[in-house]
Amino acid sequence: MVELLLNYSADPSAVDSTRLNETMLSIIKGETSVLDSSDNE
Repeated sequence: MVELLLNYSADPSAVDSTRLNETMLSIIKGETSVLDSSDNE
């Protein structure tokens, strides 16, 4: 996953920075939600 993000970052013409940032935020929020759920159990 990280390698894919690095590859996109290396080729600006192949990625929309705003969309990539939104995707990363969604992933971070999703992981945080999962971690919070695990902690609550």
